[in-house]
Amino acid sequence: MRTVQNLTSNLISRAKWIVSVALAKELYSYSYPFQFSTYFTTSKYNYQFQVKLQIIQATSVQSLKKQFYVQDFLSQFNVSHAKQTQIKKAIIQTLDELKNNHVIQTQIEIHKTDNSLIKTNILTTRLLTKTKIIYFYEIIQYQNLIL
Repeated sequence: MRTVQNLTSNLISRAKWIVSVALAKELYSYSYPFQFSTYFTTSKYNYQFQVKLQIIQATSVQSLKKQFYVQDFLSQFNVSHAKQTQIKKAIIQTLDELKNNHVIQTQIEIHKTDNSLIKTNILTTRLLTKTKIIYFYEIIQYQNLIL
C-alpha cells in the first residue's frame, strides 16, 4: 500500500516545470570582477604583480564596500625605503586605474594608524605610510538596470 508521501513524491518526480527568470540586462552583461582592464594583465615588477593581485582579491568580495589592508600588506616586505615607496606608488596607480575605469568611486576612506578615519579623493605615498586600511566602494549603475 502506497503512502501519501510516496504518492506525492512520485507525482512531483514526473511533473515538468517551466521556469522563467527575469534578469536585468546590466546584471546579465556584468563581467566585473571576473574581467579587468588590460592594466591588470601585465606587471613590470614582482611588487607590482603582488599589488594588483591583492587589489583583485579585495575587489572580489560581494559587498560594495571593499577593504585593502595596507599596513598588513606592506609589512610582509622587508625592503628598502625606496622599494616601499615604489610599492605604495603601485597601490596608488592600481586604485587610480579602477577609478578611471569607473569600477570604484573616486572618494575613498582611510583608516589611519592612529585610528582616525578620513575621506579623500587623492592618495599619496605619505598618506599610505600612516594608513591601516583603505575602504573603497564599487560603482553599480542602478539607474541603468533594465528589468
